[in-house]
Amino acid sequence: MFSTILSNVPPESLYLLLILLISAGIFTGIIAGLFGVGGGVVVVPTLYYIFTLAEVDENIRMHLAVGTSLANIIPISIVSALSHAKRKSVDIFLLKTISYSVIAGVILGAFIVSSLTGKTLIFIYSSLLLLVSLQFFFWNDAWRIAVEFPKNILKHLYGSAIGFFSVIIGIGGGSLSVPLLKLHSFEIHKAIGTASGIGAFIAIPGTIGFIISGVLNGVSVPLSLGYVNFMGLAMFTPMTMLAAPLGVRLAHYLSKEKLNKFKNLNWVIAPAEKLPIESNSFNFYTISFGLRNTKDLNKSLSEAYRVLKPGGRYLCLEFSKIENSGLDFIYKKYSKVIPSIGKLIVGDKEPYEYLVKSIENFVNQDELIDLMKKNGFQNCTYRNLSGGIVSIHSGWKI
Repeated sequence: MFSTILSNVPPESLYLLLILLISAGIFTGIIAGLFGVGGGVVVVPTLYYIFTLAEVDENIRMHLAVGTSLANIIPISIVSALSHAKRKSVDIFLLKTISYSVIAGVILGAFIVSSLTGKTLIFIYSSLLLLVSLQFFFWNDAWRIAVEFPKNILKHLYGSAIGFFSVIIGIGGGSLSVPLLKLHSFEIHKAIGTASGIGAFIAIPGTIGFIISGVLNGVSVPLSLGYVNFMGLAMFTPMTMLAAPLGVRLAHYLSKEKLNKFKNLNWVIAPAEKLPIESNSFNFYTISFGLRNTKDLNKSLSEAYRVLKPGGRYLCLEFSKIENSGLDFIYKKYSKVIPSIGKLIVGDKEPYEYLVKSIENFVNQDELIDLMKKNGFQNCTYRNLSGGIVSIHSGWKI
């Protein structure tokens, strides 16, 4: 299996691949401790890419990535939870009472996943992550629905739902449980710590379920037991375990007050078309979901090129055009209800009408490449994410 991966990677890219794997492991551990998540959003796509290089059967590739991700979450969720517990940031009583329903949801989810095709699981994974990501657009930190977590059957409905959806996409549930706990008046550090503990109750039975399902389905992949691959674990788990305690320390160190005390951050408010910055100032220029909102794309790109040093790199993350007709149809139907969701949640649909319209009117991937070249950038490339819902464009000032 390892030799197959090596044969599919150009020799000059091996060191880059190794660096990326180590970086991904460290990043996964840090966000596990920092946000109380399991890091599946990083691990699953990375493992899927690794298993593609290993020429694993496409029908089981995603299952193997999800199962291995859950196995990776076991040690980092335990390490994170114990580290948070030392700081009195874990609700032990809630963990004890909700664990049964979380495990029940995990068992049901693992059973259902075993019957899904690889393409179906990829679609479900992408769709659920898209829904989870909506909190970054709509979330209001002041929202509360109760002064404490429910003690009736609703608590178990919450727990089983977290376990069910988390195991399907190979995450530790933090991206679901942290917002839910905050809605029930949990202080942020206690919400993160408790979510780490919930992650262990998801990962352990989830991993067992994926092993059993893989064995029953006759899966035979080198260095694997069922849908859990030990080579994938070896690539991630050591780094994630080492980095998780660092993430915990960051979670308890960082606050809005302390962030404001950092002296090496300079905030500048200015239009992207006219930056009050000297030419040849930066090695990197990054912009996320901002280019689409500028008044003049050419001027924005020209300014980005101007402030970059020779050899500097421009990176743009932005909504783009979906290439798959089926996914494009679903996404367009979903886009039509975004303003209504905004109206329901925040009481105003106009900003979300603008959001949908701006995405529809924005240039496609190749058109943006042409604009970048027109404004001086060279070696311009792009990479689609989530089927082209968003893309990352890259260009160099040479």
